[in-house]
Amino acid sequence: MPRLPADRVREALLHPDAEARRLAFDYFTDALRPDPAAMATVIEAVKRYGRKEAFGLRVGDAELGLSPEAVRWALGELRVAPRGDDDYYHREVARLLAEADPDLLAPAADEVLAAPGLGADAAARIKRRLALRAKDGDELWADLDALCRDHAKTENGWEFPWEHGYDLVEALGRQGGRHAPRVMDLLAVAAGEDAAAAFWRETLVVRLAGVLRHEPAVPLLIAKFEADAEILSEEALGALTRIGTDATVAAALVAYRAAPWEVRLYLGGVFGNVRSAAALEAGMAAARGEEDDEQRSHLTVGVVGQLSTEGNDFARDYLATAGDDIEVLSVAIPACALTGQDYPELPAWRAALAAPRRAYHPPEPPTAVRRGPPPITRDDARVGRNDPCPCGSGKKYKKCCLPHSTG
Repeated sequence: MPRLPADRVREALLHPDAEARRLAFDYFTDALRPDPAAMATVIEAVKRYGRKEAFGLRVGDAELGLSPEAVRWALGELRVAPRGDDDYYHREVARLLAEADPDLLAPAADEVLAAPGLGADAAARIKRRLALRAKDGDELWADLDALCRDHAKTENGWEFPWEHGYDLVEALGRQGGRHAPRVMDLLAVAAGEDAAAAFWRETLVVRLAGVLRHEPAVPLLIAKFEADAEILSEEALGALTRIGTDATVAAALVAYRAAPWEVRLYLGGVFGNVRSAAALEAGMAAARGEEDDEQRSHLTVGVVGQLSTEGNDFARDYLATAGDDIEVLSVAIPACALTGQDYPELPAWRAALAAPRRAYHPPEPPTAVRRGPPPITRDDARVGRNDPCPCGSGKKYKKCCLPHSTG
């Protein structure tokens, strides 16, 4: 059977098994594509299974596009101020509203901003996004440049006002392809050779290329991985995912085969995040030619995440030689539940997944030659949303312990 059709994956958001629901949730959220029908099913799952049980309090990751009905639901969830354990959930719902289409929120802006559980930060962001609708392209570019100049001395990514920058990118993206030539000019600046202010601008422009889904930018986006800057690489991966064409996947596969270890880790994410037959084939092709165990594991997780019988067969063959890869097992077992495949190995897989976990130690990548000045990255003292979870589950932090560790 080919990849599960989207309507089947939407149905899986209501699956009685929590891990199967969350795998279906990741299928939509990792793709970075609006899907209001999936969002409606996410809401139904929250109603059916509960705020925490449905998707582990990750409802804010469901950037799938809100309908008027979804806005009404969100306002209902925020009708009272949060207390205790509800605080994180309320912030996640408030994030959905803060990142919603401002044109959708505008008719009910007073009601939205008056919601008791909205919170000051989300309210301020909604006000800003509503105000940005009135600005023309030149004003938005001037605001983006000013924001980056104001943080010319900021060297820690955690201290940059990303939400403000993302709101400016969203506003520019809403104006369409007229900004594509300027995006291409700015992307052509050699990666890593600018000062801090230009780095922040470069990173936001990379995001804009993805928001515009501008396919001609793909070679320039792939080149950004060479800068060895985590924030820039994360945005480049997101941009390539948003563009998501078969040509994008093909270019990523060509680059993957000649890329150093760190770059392959990001390019492999393209094959896992883009939802297409081409991405599935590219992920399997990359894994077959990969000699590094960590990379093969990462690629196999992406292959399974495409939700196809072929991908599960691939993972079965991989596990037969790789042993109990916890990260692969954690997606392969629920994936089989969704595709209806009943391998004789499943009981052993479940037992291995349930066994006590050993402490997780991230692998040391091979030494690489750094180009340009020292990269601007995050503070290593903090665990990033996309980092391996410190609990040792093998999952990303945002998909494991983050919802339960944020008070």
